[in-house]
Amino acid sequence: MTSSLKSRLIPGMLTALIGTGLVWQGLHMPHERGWATSPSLFPIIIGSVLFLLAILLQLEPLPRDRKAPDSSSEKESAAERRRRVALTTAVPVSLAAYILLVHHIGFELATLGYLVAGMWALGERSLVRILVASLLFTAIIAFMFTQVLQTLLPGGAVLLDRFLN
Repeated sequence: MTSSLKSRLIPGMLTALIGTGLVWQGLHMPHERGWATSPSLFPIIIGSVLFLLAILLQLEPLPRDRKAPDSSSEKESAAERRRRVALTTAVPVSLAAYILLVHHIGFELATLGYLVAGMWALGERSLVRILVASLLFTAIIAFMFTQVLQTLLPGGAVLLDRFLN
């Protein structure tokens, strides 16, 4: 077994174990009045996400052997540093803007806009891919929370309720 595979296997297994434990604990917590007021809602969500991330970690292709970098490519250029700082700053700023917008325009529109802007900023240029992925993700999340977990979304589920009724 290669060291790269070992370096993924152990964290992946631990992450999957923690995720499974959180889901198991969440399923055994009380939820008498529905999932919306249940203390088990967040352990189940967090555990499920951890388990999914553990699987994705194992599915990611292994890096190929790389040649040793030469001295000219080792140094980070000023443009690369500015880009890295801009991206690092953009994440908390865009999340703060998203949180503020959710209460004014609702979950669906704010999430859709955030995903479209994020995919564009990260380099996706196919408008069809951006719209399909953003619409599907927003609809699935809204449906899972409102219909499966029967909880409210921040800002209300105005669009989904209109579509389903």
